[in-house]
Amino acid sequence: MNSAGSQFHGLSHKKIAELKRKAEKKEKNKAYYEKNCESLIENTKERRRQSRQPDLRSQTCVSIKEAQKRIKAKEIRAKKRAVEQEKRTKVREQTRERVRRHCEKAKESNSLTTDESPGFQNRTSKKCGTDKVQHALPATPRKKAQILKTVIESPRTRKILEEEGLVKTPEEENQTKALKALAEDVNEGLQHVKVPMN
Repeated sequence: MNSAGSQFHGLSHKKIAELKRKAEKKEKNKAYYEKNCESLIENTKERRRQSRQPDLRSQTCVSIKEAQKRIKAKEIRAKKRAVEQEKRTKVREQTRERVRRHCEKAKESNSLTTDESPGFQNRTSKKCGTDKVQHALPATPRKKAQILKTVIESPRTRKILEEEGLVKTPEEENQTKALKALAEDVNEGLQHVKVPMN
C-alpha cells in the first residue's frame, strides 16, 4: 500500500482514478489475451490473408470507365466485322449467280447457233452463202473434195447431214459393210457349186 501510495503521491483524485482504470483495463486485456491467444492469432492471420487478396471495390472510377470503354469498343469492332463479312458473302453469292446465268446464256446461245439454227431464212441468202463458198474453194476437184470431206467430218456438221439423210450414220455404214461381205460370200459360194450334167 505504501508503494501504491507513493506512486500516486502528489496527484489529484481524478488522475489517480484514471490511472487505476487504465491499470485495471490493462490487466483485463492481458488476462483476455492469455485466455484467447490462439483464436486471436488465427483471426489476425485471416485478416492478413484477406488483405492480400485483390478487392474489386478498391478500383477507382477511372479504371472502371476505361474497362467499360474497352468492352464497348470490342463489341463495336465485332459488329463491324460481322457486317463486313455479311457484305462480302452477299457480293460473292451475287457474283456466282451472275457467272452462272452468263454460262447458261452462253450455252443456250451456242446450242442454238450450232444445232437448232434453222439455217438460211430464204433461197437468196442460201445462194449468197453458196457463192461465197464456191469462190473460196480451190479450182481443182480433188482439192475441193478434200476440203469438203474435212468439213463434213466435223461432229456437229456430220450430225445434221445424218439427220438430212445425206451422210450415213456409223450404224448404217456397218450394216452396209456386213451386207456387202455377205453378198461376196454368197457369190463365192455359188461359183464353187457344180452344175449337174444331164
